This record gives sequence, C-alpha cells and structure tokens, in this order.
Amino acid sequence: AAWEDLKAPEAEVLTLADLDPHGASMLNNFRKVFSEKYGNMLKAWEIAFDPKGLGVVDAATFEAQCRALQCPFEAAELFELLRDKTLNMPTLTLREIDIRAYRAQQRGDREMITEAQDTTPPQDLDFHERQESSLSYKWRR
Repeated sequence: AAWEDLKAPEAEVLTLADLDPHGASMLNNFRKVFSEKYGNMLKAWEIAFDPKGLGVVDAATFEAQCRALQCPFEAAELFELLRDKTLNMPTLTLREIDIRAYRAQQRGDREMITEAQDTTPPQDLDFHERQESSLSYKWRR
C-alpha cells in the first residue's frame, strides 16, 4: 500500500519527481541548461566540468559553471544531491551527474547518439523518418 501511495494513479513507474519534486526540477533544469549550451551532457562534462580529463569535478568548479550559465537553482544544493556520499569524496563524477552521458563516454560516443531517446512512436513516422531515426543511420552520419 505504501508503494501505491508514492506514485500517481496513471503512472506505471516511480520517478525522482514522485519522491523529490524539487530535486527532480533542479536536475532537469541543470541538464536542460547545459545540454542547450554544449549540445549534450557529455560535451558539457568534457568542456565545462572536466576539461583536464581528471574524471571528477569539485564543488567550486561545479558551482562556478552553474553560475556562469545563470542556472535557475542552487548549485551547491544540486551538487550535494548528486554526490555519492558512500564514496566519501568531495567531488562528482560524470556517472553521478548523468548516467546516459557516462555510458556514451564509455562507448566513445561523444555525440551521444547511442543514448538518444526519440519519443515519437514508430507507427507515427513515415518510412524515411523511421530509417533516419535508426541507430545505424545516425552512427554512419
């Protein structure tokens, strides 16, 4: 019964927005702002957060980058929300910031085409649109 109380009646899955609407809003705004500026979260990580390739970003750098883009949330609060406290490290990794960007990075997919999510149902696309939305087509471009 407690599980059912957590999710909306029409929802089939429980999301971060169900558990922490404020945190979900901050994370969504963060990803939106940085994806719009850099093209995707992997490029944002490489350019804004980890240009030296160290694999981590500290709170000061994270907050400075968020301020530079005038993010509509408290960067220090988001940093703490994302940070894996079990590691006892004062830094964030790409995996903590965006798992899809992390997986794309592991595959060498800087454009993140293997992680693209097209929400249009295939039956609503014509033949050419379906072909162009396929991973093999995107990968060849």
